[in-house]
Amino acid sequence: MDALAHLRLGKALQEIGHHAEAIALFDELLAQGPDPIDLRFHRGVSLGALGRVDAALADYRAVLARDPSHAGAANNAANALRRLGRHAEALDAFDAALAAHPDHPDLRLNRGAMAFEAGDLERALADFDALLARLPDHALGLNNRGNVLNRLGRHAEALAMFDRSIAARPDAMSAWVNRASALQGLARFDDAQASYARARALAPDAAIARWNASHLALLRGQYASGWPDYEARWASGVDLEPRRHTTLPEWRGADDLRGKRIVLWHEQGLGDTIQFCRYAPHVAARGARVVLEVQASLKRLVAASLPGIDVIATGEPPGPCDYATPLMSLPLALGTDADSIPAAPAYLTADPDDVERWRTRLAPRARSPRVGLAWSGNAAHRNDANRSMPVSALMPLADQADLYGIQKDVRAADRQTLSAHPSIRLPGTELGDFADTAALIATLDLVVTVDTSIAHLAGALGKPVWILLPALPDWRWQLGREDSPWYPSARLFRRPRDADWAPVVAAVAHFLANSFHLR
Repeated sequence: MDALAHLRLGKALQEIGHHAEAIALFDELLAQGPDPIDLRFHRGVSLGALGRVDAALADYRAVLARDPSHAGAANNAANALRRLGRHAEALDAFDAALAAHPDHPDLRLNRGAMAFEAGDLERALADFDALLARLPDHALGLNNRGNVLNRLGRHAEALAMFDRSIAARPDAMSAWVNRASALQGLARFDDAQASYARARALAPDAAIARWNASHLALLRGQYASGWPDYEARWASGVDLEPRRHTTLPEWRGADDLRGKRIVLWHEQGLGDTIQFCRYAPHVAARGARVVLEVQASLKRLVAASLPGIDVIATGEPPGPCDYATPLMSLPLALGTDADSIPAAPAYLTADPDDVERWRTRLAPRARSPRVGLAWSGNAAHRNDANRSMPVSALMPLADQADLYGIQKDVRAADRQTLSAHPSIRLPGTELGDFADTAALIATLDLVVTVDTSIAHLAGALGKPVWILLPALPDWRWQLGREDSPWYPSARLFRRPRDADWAPVVAAVAHFLANSFHLR
């Protein structure tokens, strides 16, 4: 077989996904001497498909060294830099390539995708608009533009984009998944579930469709389908912490735990750990010796609150164990449904000595009640724009109670607002770990918070907590209810669609006055 036939065979193998075999053929050709640009480019494609991104980048750069006008190599080199996390270099590479090839659709598409990942939504929108101006039926361009609009909260416009994308390519699973997300934003939940079902029919093994569908099922209290589909998170491609303790078998509820030792390990955020550590005693009740791995900032609080559980921090060795299970898989393993959520009035406890220290540090009451506030969470959270609020939105409460900011981090704009309201104290900035925060909360009459770890902590302590939620909340808060099945002491205040936080805060002020008989 001559070199050209080998090259054609390599490309054919590449097209059907047999990249290792294709690379072997390409390597054989390169060893024979000639080094055509096409060969080097296609080897880079297969190397990238197998995750050998550095090697792929080297091939693309070799192509560009010989042919700087090779648009495909320029696009793929920039994408390789993006995959390697070298974002500044990738952006420069995309910019340079687009300067040379302003009408190249893949370059425009991929730079827009990179801007979207970086949270630069306006730039992403501009790139997708430029692409669609030339190719109005570009299915992936329509899909990606819909994703930007969805993130901006423009759900009706996003839905129109996804419908156009599906019209151009009806078998695109991702467009059906994204369409479901837009429908959720419009509170069209039955239609959203139908869209997820269509995505799953097109691609039964697509983990992202199962993972997203699980959130909607759990939001609607459909635990029988929600918990099993939630297990798809590990294969969904979503940016989660890597699985740990993978050398141990996972306990999924069936095996007898008597005389066994199991490590339950945290995943996702601090609030998730607080919410799901409640399951550790229930696993222990099955006869297991339980090791509970939590974030370091939670170790002191959880260890003091859960006697009989061996609590360790991330990175500390659990010792010999027979099983390992991530915390958020325990509802499935234990068969949790709407009637069996373990919702004790309080399952975490503040240290009495720490509580007394905070009592002596807080100023004497100027008025009653004492209310702790948390108005924003992690600014890097992808849903931060929806779940956080400026502290200025809570100022109508300032005349009704002694207010204490109990979050550790305060953004610059909020500091400026608070400087004009010195009566609002900020003990939260002095907090160490969550045991400190728990002790501070124990001195208060009420916590008013957005959906952050503070909401979970107050609920787990049994402290009255009023949680301010966006129109489309996280799945655990469900829909259309003022209480929480997870936290008996919680009251939920929901932001109306297409409204700011003002009506929510007005409702809080009303209930605050009535609950504490304020005049």
